[in-house]
Amino acid sequence: IIGVDIVRISENEFYVLEDNARTPSGVSYMLENRETMMQLFPELFQQIKVRPVENYPQLLRQSLAAVRPQSTKG
Repeated sequence: IIGVDIVRISENEFYVLEDNARTPSGVSYMLENRETMMQLFPELFQQIKVRPVENYPQLLRQSLAAVRPQSTKG
C-alpha cells in the first residue's frame, strides 16, 4: 500500500511532500474502535448485522497476493 502526497507548484511542476509505503494509517484505529463498540453495544451490532472487520489483515494480504506480478513469490 503506497500513499503519496503531491503538491502542484505550476502547470507542469509537482513536488512530492511525502512518500509512504506501509499499512494505511487509521487501520489499527478502525479495528480497535470496532472491538470497543461491539463490547459497549452488542445489541446494536446484532440488530443491524454489522459485518466483521477482524479478518481485515488476511483479506488485505489475499487482495495484494491476487494482483502481484507473476514473477514474484509470496
